[in-house]
Amino acid sequence: MSLCRRGLVAGAVLALLAGCSAASQLSPSPAGAQSNAKKPLGAFGLTAAKLATLRNSGITVPHVVAPNNRTSKWGHVLFVADYVGNVVQEFQPNKGGALLATISDVVGPQGMDSDQHGNHYVTSQGTASVNIYSPGTYTASKILNEGNLQAPASVAVCPNGTVYVSNTYANNGYSNGSIQIFAPNATSPTGSIPDSNIYFSFFVACDKAGNVWYDYLNTSIVTGVAEYAPSTGTITQFGSLGIAFPGGIRALGNGLLSINDQSASQTNGSVEVFNGSNMAGGPVSTITGFADPVSGSWIKSDAATWQADISNQRVDYATLAGSPQIRYSIGVGVLQGPVDALVFPHGNR
Repeated sequence: MSLCRRGLVAGAVLALLAGCSAASQLSPSPAGAQSNAKKPLGAFGLTAAKLATLRNSGITVPHVVAPNNRTSKWGHVLFVADYVGNVVQEFQPNKGGALLATISDVVGPQGMDSDQHGNHYVTSQGTASVNIYSPGTYTASKILNEGNLQAPASVAVCPNGTVYVSNTYANNGYSNGSIQIFAPNATSPTGSIPDSNIYFSFFVACDKAGNVWYDYLNTSIVTGVAEYAPSTGTITQFGSLGIAFPGGIRALGNGLLSINDQSASQTNGSVEVFNGSNMAGGPVSTITGFADPVSGSWIKSDAATWQADISNQRVDYATLAGSPQIRYSIGVGVLQGPVDALVFPHGNR
């Protein structure tokens, strides 16, 4: 499969600024090679044409100032990373979903996570960093600097405070992606997951045992899902698991793992739920009805999820049981290009 047939491979890398007409743009660079053919822009689930369509959709992204009395914590809210709108929006996590506040000191926000202290982590692709927001604040109080012109796609905070950041590429698109490691309290990378298979690295998640799950494309542009055990340095590969184009990956609190499949068409995506101890057994549950669900998170009971659907420019609340599974949506007419939704306090903690 060529980059141009997809336009954006697996939901994290835009093909090329000029589109896919030239033959020189069809093949990705070999691992380690420097080539002008590898110039990803970094949004999820977007072709260059679709990005232009979204940005010209006529939606004006509101910037809502947080109430002054929110100084100690956020409470029960939903954060949405709007890559196209270049903001993170805070909504009430219920039907109607009132817009509460805006975080605007990010450039190309994509993935989010939170830690046990209630801090909110947001990747800022345009600054090659991860912004950290203390509870109830809307300006970053701490920044994790990646360097080497990385393109951070997602962030995961493990129970011991170690932070993992997936990058679609480095060196302004001339070097392969990676998953960088930040030791607790470190503001610069202290290591990386030693997986030489990674060409574009997408989403990363940490389970309760401290093991790290991630999805990616390898140098042959084939989907991969893997688990990294920090205690032993062991990497276990699971292949594609039937995921056509991987999106968000989340470790649920009951030993399950959800992986978004944005689909080849970007019109019939799904969320696939696996048993983490039997990945080869295939999905144990599936949620359908989305167009292009990039990433999302789960409520505390793991019975329902919030998913950012970039094609529909909204966030869907969906349940494992019932028909239809998507119960309602929020953010319509407000969001331009949502790529991640994080229910807070984090439902997976």
